[in-house]
Amino acid sequence: MAQSVSPADDSAAEDVGEIVVTAEKRSSTVRDIPMAISAYAPATLQQKQITSIEDIQRISPSMQAGFKAGATQFVSIRGIGAQLYQLAAEPAVAVSQDGIVNTSQNSMNLDLFDVSRVEVLRGPQGTIAGRNAIAGAVNVYSNEPTPNFEGALTATIGNYERLAVEGYLSGPIAGDKVMARLAIRSDRDNGWLRNTLLDTRLGQTDKLQFRATVLARPTDDFEALAILDVVRDRSTTFTLADNIRIRSDKPSLTEAFGAIPFSWSDKTVAMDESGSFNLRRYQPSLRLKWAVSPSTSITSLTGYLKLENFSRWDPDGSSLPLFVWNPKATLPGFDIDQFSQELTVVSDISDRLELIAGGLYVSNHLKGANQFGIPFDSIPVDAIDYRANQRLESISGYAQLRLKLLPNLRVSAGARYTHDRKKYDATLNVFGSIVQNQANTTWDDVTPRFTIDFTLSKDLTVYATVSKGFKSGGYVTYSAPINQFDPETAWNYEAGIKGSLFDGRLTGALTGFYMRYKGLQQSQASVSSGDIIGRVVNADTAAVKGAELELDARVTNTLRLSFSGNWLHGRYGRLLSADPVYPERGVQDYSGNRLVRAPDWQFSAGADYSTAIGSDWNATLSASYSWQTKVYFDFTNKETVAQPTYGLVNLMASLESSDGNWRVAAYLRNLTDKFYVTQNNPLVERDVTYGSLSIGEPRRFGVSLTRHF
Repeated sequence: MAQSVSPADDSAAEDVGEIVVTAEKRSSTVRDIPMAISAYAPATLQQKQITSIEDIQRISPSMQAGFKAGATQFVSIRGIGAQLYQLAAEPAVAVSQDGIVNTSQNSMNLDLFDVSRVEVLRGPQGTIAGRNAIAGAVNVYSNEPTPNFEGALTATIGNYERLAVEGYLSGPIAGDKVMARLAIRSDRDNGWLRNTLLDTRLGQTDKLQFRATVLARPTDDFEALAILDVVRDRSTTFTLADNIRIRSDKPSLTEAFGAIPFSWSDKTVAMDESGSFNLRRYQPSLRLKWAVSPSTSITSLTGYLKLENFSRWDPDGSSLPLFVWNPKATLPGFDIDQFSQELTVVSDISDRLELIAGGLYVSNHLKGANQFGIPFDSIPVDAIDYRANQRLESISGYAQLRLKLLPNLRVSAGARYTHDRKKYDATLNVFGSIVQNQANTTWDDVTPRFTIDFTLSKDLTVYATVSKGFKSGGYVTYSAPINQFDPETAWNYEAGIKGSLFDGRLTGALTGFYMRYKGLQQSQASVSSGDIIGRVVNADTAAVKGAELELDARVTNTLRLSFSGNWLHGRYGRLLSADPVYPERGVQDYSGNRLVRAPDWQFSAGADYSTAIGSDWNATLSASYSWQTKVYFDFTNKETVAQPTYGLVNLMASLESSDGNWRVAAYLRNLTDKFYVTQNNPLVERDVTYGSLSIGEPRRFGVSLTRHF
């Protein structure tokens, strides 16, 4: 649970509104940016035990996240997210690492390792933040090299035989002209779930991460930042069969076939296939920044992403040989080659007029090779073979002007033009019968943004904004004949107030919004009528309205309280579709149903108490509680495919030397050992319906020791 935080980075004591972010391609404080944005410094992430993209939902308003089979990351903001079970599916939330945006939801599984900050932008960010930011954006930034030599080493042990080691070295190579930073993290445990059928362990963590960074400033007006990020992940993945009736008139797997049910109390499951997972990720990037003049800078950001995932897993997650996915795992289930080039100009044209303009080129080649079988129906494990290729080329240009009409009144206007081309070809081999799919489609759109902000005082700002978001269409993989879905667009109307009171002791933000979506892309799980895995439908309309509140209070010099929460009302305006669980009903009207992954209420609260112990040590006690109401995992809103209201408690106690050189901490996650579902897909086999579950981790605890130098 430890993160290496430099003693010099005392972000925990920093006013949240004063954290410097680059959400608008230039350095600004959270308070100065007229949009709904949250920023988290390293010390906050450490105290709240936020170690992954999925964990951020525990502290950020209106955000939901979850994994499916290890690599696929579903992230939604304000009830909108691309929960699409498709090889080439693109996210609705733009998740970036050091400015490089992930174009696939299969490449968003990021740990927050040696990071300087995390930014969460809510609402459509199509003007500046990049492509596929129709719901928002999550930006993760790594720590940069330091001019002075420093380092840290952290060792962590925990239950389920966890052993994690993390450290970094940073310092000058050639004075203040060239600096470098090396960081590494290894995290392993024995798995918290026992497969009684095969006598194996599931839920193991086995990750190795490495990052090398070089920062060069040969002149006062030029700098280059090169980063190489490498991840190897062999953690085991699994889904579990939900031993209930998805349909009340159809038996469960246990009732029909005698499947052995999963036991949360014993942490045991009986599965005929344990599966395997082997993900390799390489991401080099180069940022060049040139200060053309005191008021104008040009930044070039070049990035490459290579990701391969060799995985084998049991989709049904039961003791029965129902389905087997990629049984040989000799070819990568997905293989991603992504290149991006962005050029940005930031200029203060005058003391009243600011300009941000740029262009982005992205190319992505995604390949998939999967085999699929249904042994229970005497269909061999390699009887269905699917090979797919998709090539994406995206070109976009954007510009935004901000004019200071009065000393305390600013107006902004900007727009982005996006042109996407996707070429798709696939070969589906079913019992020797080969089906070829090919498609070539282009989509384009203009996404404007208009904002006005007014400074009430030096500590309070109000703003209102109207913005549009866009996400291009795509193709349904594992389908014959080919099935294409359309783009989705959204208009967002938002107003808010942010700032601080009581000499900065209370910092907060309050936001209200209304969003109108057209063509919202939704996924269906199905195993019939030619749709081997799933299909995507476009909801004609959907609407989301809500409010978000964030508060951070330094009650005393030793006590700090935090709160974030939201109310959300997300509903489909018009949605006509069939339900694979009830095929006999045909097309039904699901208008008015709640959006997927959109709890009506969600909040998190935290408390940090620090006190000196003698003159040499400081002790800190941290507690956090996150809570949310019911979420549905499919747009039909089945109660049997939903996660009821639940809450999680995390605790941490730490003791740190006054010089910051030593730190020992004890952590406890999910104090009450709460069972909760992060994803549930309804499946149909013979005359049985059941849910395929992904679930959250049980109670985890441990201790860590850190040495800074």
